[in-house]
Amino acid sequence: MKNLVLLKNMNTHPFSFFEDFERDSFKSDYDFIENENHYLLSIDLPGVKRSDVNLTVKDNILAIEAVRKTANTSSTFKRSFTLPEDINQEKVDAYCEDGVLSIIFAKKESSKAKTISLHDSKNKGMWSKLSDSIFPEKSLPEKAS
Repeated sequence: MKNLVLLKNMNTHPFSFFEDFERDSFKSDYDFIENENHYLLSIDLPGVKRSDVNLTVKDNILAIEAVRKTANTSSTFKRSFTLPEDINQEKVDAYCEDGVLSIIFAKKESSKAKTISLHDSKNKGMWSKLSDSIFPEKSLPEKAS
């Protein structure tokens, strides 16, 4: 029965099974948060220096490699993420402080929500207002009150 559970977990997280057997590697927790203008990826990398982190983005794939060095050993962290299509790859900032890697991705302008304001038609019908703006020479007469 345990083998069936393991296979079920492999289908949910297909690469996690293989990560367990990679020698001299370590796993790390991460959070991926979205707001109106940005995405934030935060990864715990305890004991990793900023100079030992390598980040690359290509074809909407973020690849992260980090090395944690101790007195006698070193271990690696490798992870890749498929990024959302609405990320502006030219506007990415990354910080590594106190064992936490934070990567901030700006969204493309076209993906941001637009607010549509409502205007007061000043008692003039919508179609009349529209007609006036499209065909000013053929304005419809004002409604009699």
